[in-house]
Amino acid sequence: MKKIAALLLISILLVGCSNSSNIPIDPLLKLFEDEGITLSKTDPVKESVFSQSLNGVRPRAYTDGASYYYFFAYSNEKKVSRALKQFEKKTASMDLINHHKYPMDNILLFYIYNPNEQDDLDKTIKKVQDRYLNTQK
Repeated sequence: MKKIAALLLISILLVGCSNSSNIPIDPLLKLFEDEGITLSKTDPVKESVFSQSLNGVRPRAYTDGASYYYFFAYSNEKKVSRALKQFEKKTASMDLINHHKYPMDNILLFYIYNPNEQDDLDKTIKKVQDRYLNTQK
């Protein structure tokens, strides 16, 4: 019985350690800074669907002072795809606030935007996305 309990505990610890939260996003944050967007780490809005775990990963939340950015870091692109499908299924019947999704190789970014600033920032984020994808090749 003790062996079963020990195996169960080890399994739980291994699953908890594999949530990919240790994957660095610093290179991506640097690309944002290069484009004139300084992001500061913030606490996720607890009630927000964007701050919930997707495919076993909790997001890292950042703000530029007006908008929120939720970064999900995965070990590969396939997990990003699964997370997007999970998000679509979770939110299919919801009326969500203004947001955009940016899959970037092993990173999934949700950008929660102010409609008045959306066009310019969307173009900038797409530049960051392109630059990040080019650095991953």
